[in-house]
Amino acid sequence: MNRIPGSLGKQFAGLPNGISAFFFGVMVSLMLTVVSSLARAQDGNGVWTSEAGGWVIATDARGGVVRLHKAGGQELIAGEREEPAFVPVVCVVKGSTPRQDLVPQKVTHRQAGPGVVFTYDYQPAYPLCLEYSLSLRAMGVGTVLQRTVTLVPKGGVIGDDVQVHLGFDFFASAKDQKVFVPRQDGQGDTPSVFSFNRWEYPMGVLYASSSLTPEERLAIPVLSIASDSLGARLTTVAEADAGCSFHLKAAPDDGGIAFRTGGIPLDGPLKRTYWSIFQAGGPEEALAAWYATALADVPPGPAWIHAVGWQHYDYLSHGGKGWFDDLDAIEKYVPKADRGKIVFALHGWYDLLGRYTFDAATQRLDDTWTAFPNAAAMQGKGFPTSEPVPMSKAEMHRRIRYAKDRGVRVVLYFADGLTACEGAGRFSEDRVLAWGGWNGPDTVGRPYTQDPMNPEVYGWYTQYLRALLAEYGREMDGLVWDETFMIRAQTQRSATAAKPAYLAPTMMRLVKELTQITTAYNKNIAFLASDCIGVTGDEKSRWLDVPPYAVMAHGCYQDSGSRPSVWPYGIFPNFRNVLWSCNWSAVKNWDWTMFGVKHYGTPVATSNGWMDDQGLAALPEAQRVMTLQLFADRKEQPQRLHWLTGPAPLHPAK
Repeated sequence: MNRIPGSLGKQFAGLPNGISAFFFGVMVSLMLTVVSSLARAQDGNGVWTSEAGGWVIATDARGGVVRLHKAGGQELIAGEREEPAFVPVVCVVKGSTPRQDLVPQKVTHRQAGPGVVFTYDYQPAYPLCLEYSLSLRAMGVGTVLQRTVTLVPKGGVIGDDVQVHLGFDFFASAKDQKVFVPRQDGQGDTPSVFSFNRWEYPMGVLYASSSLTPEERLAIPVLSIASDSLGARLTTVAEADAGCSFHLKAAPDDGGIAFRTGGIPLDGPLKRTYWSIFQAGGPEEALAAWYATALADVPPGPAWIHAVGWQHYDYLSHGGKGWFDDLDAIEKYVPKADRGKIVFALHGWYDLLGRYTFDAATQRLDDTWTAFPNAAAMQGKGFPTSEPVPMSKAEMHRRIRYAKDRGVRVVLYFADGLTACEGAGRFSEDRVLAWGGWNGPDTVGRPYTQDPMNPEVYGWYTQYLRALLAEYGREMDGLVWDETFMIRAQTQRSATAAKPAYLAPTMMRLVKELTQITTAYNKNIAFLASDCIGVTGDEKSRWLDVPPYAVMAHGCYQDSGSRPSVWPYGIFPNFRNVLWSCNWSAVKNWDWTMFGVKHYGTPVATSNGWMDDQGLAALPEAQRVMTLQLFADRKEQPQRLHWLTGPAPLHPAK
């Protein structure tokens, strides 16, 4: 079989600054003239050979794959060829000039433990080196080929748009490829591979030159190919905190995964890692492979979150008394044996958004404070029952214990995204990303979104979490970080920032670190995000540019109002965990709650303290009976998410 990167010209057609297949072929031929003069493998086994899990791979001195097969099975790649297979191809774009394909002037390699590292030096023609490492190992999810590409600028900052393409479709010789694509809209798509396809995991600069269709938007960076004739599945995955684009076409063209810098200054090494997993089984195993490789350092959520059948959000309702009234109602109407499947979220307990009672100077939480300090000013602005409430650590412990003593789990409100208000006393110009945000009884002064790349901002959240766990971690069951959707996929730092950058990768890493800190403290405490991907107010426009931050957390407890059409967008990011939503209009939009329970296995949703402002204790008898019955029906059905095999179920319009 003939598998050569010369075919990549067709795959790049239509992409940014696309060039013809002919021109690309000329450039690759020129590149190979140089590369072929370099050291080559001395035998058919190549300069590096590795065997794991029954699979064998070998590369030549140029980094090209010369052997790939399963023991006793068909050779997928056999023999060295003039053009190296599955090597990184690099090009650069300078402003509006045509793309320049880089030709390595020197290729070297070295052993690195059980793996190998190839270095492609493009100097002096271009001030860049590329390091390409490969390793093969057996894991529980299959045999894993890990490949890492590292761009290393030489002699200064590179401001060009550097683009890298790496082949991945080792199954291209099979005529019966079946592709599984985890789409952003919740569908597990299986498109034909006998035409050009592209899919993008859009974070940072987009690789595609045109807008993405629903079929092209990936929920997570995973693409899986199965072949009955080969008796195997090939799943290729990427890191969750970096954007990438997949391209696939039938043999003999190589499928490719690509990324680009988008002109963000490259002033140090930039690393991207991809995994190709040779495995058996169905798409479930493909998703398991992603968790085991790209998300190996992100712990899954504790087991209890799947059993939750009812979640209740309390925004310091009715002067703080609603918390106790609704727990008394739970005690009255729900058998004790079932209360462990109920979660109460304690919101509004703190002093101000952006401070949350944490004193950064002492690294401790305040002993006393006033919650809802701005309640009086908000009386006529949608918060008629809000009141200032004297609070203390002792009162917080009492509230948590009041729920726990009745068998109800407690999730504490962690923060409102990256929002802070002027009254929190942490303002400085270099912290501000954008002005605006939540304005309620818990804000004083103007709200603003903070820049997570500011080390003081990033560090503040980790320090605050540690203090929160130290004080309340022995009693609570979880934390919810609300409004994690503020940093969108293409959000960049402000024009005044010292270093330009896309911010979503940093936000991803922050969510991961907070989850890791939580699990390290107690593996039974859940840390939940609130992404709201796909949120809409009119069923026409949607938030499709929100990254799936919840993949770095233990699940998603979002503020999408339980709107029926939003649920599908959270399926893949939360596949192994849970997907919940508060419903501040739990009476008015009760049918939305019923829809979520029926079609997505979501917990029953009730709330108190905003909008409908009616907890269980104050519900009309008929509504209370319906709520209790829905919980009775839901409580024995743990939430296990599954992708859609067609369009999402429709909710009848009101």
